[in-house]
Amino acid sequence: VTDYFDGDITEIIVYNTELNNAQRIIVENYLAAKYGLTITDDKYVFQGTHYYDVAGISQINSTNLHTAARSAGMLKISNADDLDDGEYLLFGHDNGSIASWTSTEVPNADANIRRIAQEWRLDETSDVGAITISLDTSMLPSLPAEFTSRVMWIDDDGDFSSGATQCPLTLNDTLYQYTNINPDDSAFISFGIVRPVIQFSTQNSNDNEPNTSINIEVTLNYALVNNATVDYTVTGGTATGSGTDYTLANGTATISSGSTSTNISISIVNDTDVESDETIIIELSNPSTGVTLGAIDSTVFTIHDDDSPRNIQFSA
Repeated sequence: VTDYFDGDITEIIVYNTELNNAQRIIVENYLAAKYGLTITDDKYVFQGTHYYDVAGISQINSTNLHTAARSAGMLKISNADDLDDGEYLLFGHDNGSIASWTSTEVPNADANIRRIAQEWRLDETSDVGAITISLDTSMLPSLPAEFTSRVMWIDDDGDFSSGATQCPLTLNDTLYQYTNINPDDSAFISFGIVRPVIQFSTQNSNDNEPNTSINIEVTLNYALVNNATVDYTVTGGTATGSGTDYTLANGTATISSGSTSTNISISIVNDTDVESDETIIIELSNPSTGVTLGAIDSTVFTIHDDDSPRNIQFSA
């Protein structure tokens, strides 16, 4: 060798195997986004904003494909169920902070939600079908007290404060995952945590005595991957239970996985006694593990009597 390279080398990437053509195109897009380069097979258009750690899956043909990829050591996309020739799904992030949980731009300004500032952007060529999105949490901060559930949000415009689709994540081995989802091309992705809160939907409610079956709603602010339970107890009121004015035994309310509400059913006795309005006081306690009892932990239901005497007047 008589000549030596005289210039700058910005990055050297070493692999333990020879890359196929699909993988080479993905690596070229990673480098082009990172260093602002123009390339022939440009499959990622968001290098102006989300150019960090671009990764992706693709298929050129049955021998040139890449089916699982991870960006920033955290977000992994895999298991595309309709990845065909000529299709790509690339994704990169904006280098937002992952050092702490933030309440900035959380859905609906909910005080029970935190998120990382980092956001990813998807660029899809054709349609690779439904995918699995996984999160490695090893680089994320520890969970604050009572924040027990992890969530992914997918949004079309990058403003996660409204309109974002909420996806509860399930722990699978060491990764938190959401399976069988087909996000739109150009979608934004971010991750966060939720403080699940269970409580009554209202502190006061009422109905008339002829309505013999009454539902008292218990709500959960966030759909969980497991059932959520809470005990309820009749603690007072002016109405008499055990079939006199109503029937309601103490018990446990269960909100099924994927749901955010359930009802406690009260049987009201439609008697003929003339009496004043009567009340039933119900309190919640002992929520299931990982769920916090909310501020509306008691409710008052008022039974309006329908047997009051009425004055009837006749005119001449």
